[in-house]
Amino acid sequence: MNSKFLIFVDASLSALVILTAAVFRLRTKLLNMFQIKSSSDRVLIIKFLGAGNFIAMADALKFDGCTIVSVAGNQSALKEFVPSAELILINEKSLAKLIFTVATTLMKLLVSGYEKVINLEAESSFAKLIAAVPYTNESTGLSNKYKSLSDWFFYDYHLVSPSNLNRDRILKILLRADQPQVNPVNALMLKALNESCANDLNARQDMAFISPTCSLTDGNRRLSMETWRIVITQLSAEFKSVVIAFPSTQDTQYKDFHNLLAELACPHVTAVVESYQAFAGRIQSCDLLVTIDSQALHIGQQWGKRIVCFYGPTSPHGVKLGKLTYAVSKELECSPCTHKYFAEPCRGSVDCMKFSQDEVVTVFRTIR
Repeated sequence: MNSKFLIFVDASLSALVILTAAVFRLRTKLLNMFQIKSSSDRVLIIKFLGAGNFIAMADALKFDGCTIVSVAGNQSALKEFVPSAELILINEKSLAKLIFTVATTLMKLLVSGYEKVINLEAESSFAKLIAAVPYTNESTGLSNKYKSLSDWFFYDYHLVSPSNLNRDRILKILLRADQPQVNPVNALMLKALNESCANDLNARQDMAFISPTCSLTDGNRRLSMETWRIVITQLSAEFKSVVIAFPSTQDTQYKDFHNLLAELACPHVTAVVESYQAFAGRIQSCDLLVTIDSQALHIGQQWGKRIVCFYGPTSPHGVKLGKLTYAVSKELECSPCTHKYFAEPCRGSVDCMKFSQDEVVTVFRTIR
C-alpha cells in the first residue's frame, strides 16, 4: 500500500473525520475557556509523509518533550536524526496494519495531554482528527490558501501556505519559539524589482493621488492613520497638490482623514468623494499614485502610472508589478495570508501593515 491509498482514504472519509474531530476540538475549547489546562510540558507534532521533511526540521525538533506522529516508513530517519523524540507510528503497509495502528494511536492520544499540538499536514482531515483527539493547551498548524472554516475552528494559531520558507522556520514559528521575521528570499526578490524601477519613478511632481481604500473583504490591507500621516507629510513637501479620494463618506477611514487634514492644515492637500469615473480619471492624470493593494493599484498599472503601493497580508509577487510600481512590503514569513478568515492567523496584530517613520521616509527618498 502506498501514499496514494492514504490520500484516497483521507479524502473519502473527510466529512466523517472532520465531524468526529470537531467533537474533540469542542471539548478542548470548552476546557480551555474555563482555564482547565493540561499539566504536560510535551509537544505533539504531526507529519505523515516525507522523511526528508524531518531531516530538514531536525534542529528544531531536538527539544525535551517532543512527540512525533508519523508513518512507519519514516522510522529510520526519525531515529537517526531526532533520536530523543517519542515516536507514534502509523503502519501504512497493509489495510489491516493501518486500521490497527490508527486505532491504537487514537486510543493513546485520547488519554494524553500536551502543552501544544502542531499539525504540519495542511490539507489532511485525518491529521486534524489526530490533532484534535488529545487534550492540549494550544493547537497550531498549517492552513492552505483556501481558508477553510475548519482552520479557524481547529487552530489557536496558524500559518497560511508559507512560500519560500524552510520547514525548520515553519516549525519554530508554530512552536511559538520565534515570531515571524523577514523572509530573506522574498525580500531579496522585492529589492531587485524595486531597484530596477526606482529611477523610472522620477518625473514631474505636480499632483500626487492617494487612494487609501480597499474591498470590504479585507480591511487588514489598510494602512494606519499614523502611517498615512507620514506619507502625507512627505508628499505635501514634494508635490504642488495632493488629493485623497473616497468612494463614499461612509468609508471607515473617511472621518479620520478629515480630522488628520484639519490637524495638518496643508491647503494643497484635499480629500474628495467622487464617482468611479472621476476616480479613474484622477489616477490617469496624476503624477504619482500612492495606494494599498486595491483596484486603484491595478488601474494605475494598466495605464502605466508611477505607483507606490503598500502591501501587507497580500503579496507583491502575486500579480504583475509593472516597471513603474515601487512595492513596499515587510515581507514577513507569515505573509501572504490573504483574506476572508474568521480570525486572522496573527489574531489581529497585523504586523505586516505596521511601517515605521524611517521605513516610510526611506521609500520616498528612494524614488525622488
